[in-house]
Amino acid sequence: MINILMSNATINESTVDSEVRFKVEIDLEGFGDVSGYSIIQPGDDFLFNGEYYVGSVGFKPNNQSIVVIKEIILGGSTINNHYMKKKLTVKILFEVKQKDYVDWTKIDEIYFP
Repeated sequence: MINILMSNATINESTVDSEVRFKVEIDLEGFGDVSGYSIIQPGDDFLFNGEYYVGSVGFKPNNQSIVVIKEIILGGSTINNHYMKKKLTVKILFEVKQKDYVDWTKIDEIYFP
């Protein structure tokens, strides 16, 4: 089992309420996409809705910081010692929109190689 712990992320620097969603892609060298073999524990304000983790509340303006991901756990029975020292890449795609006004827009991607 591999645990990846995440930290706070500043969410809303605008002057209006916003909605945030994100998706996580995990790739392991020699194995490929391991997203289906992992457990992603989102922050308390996010719910899984198909492909995305969606904020369950509107985020107020003025630099509100929240926990986006608490933990990522890779299944040790599938991701075993055979893959030791292989490159693991975690990609998190964030999208945001002003609440009730516009469509989702990509704001950032974070890679953890």
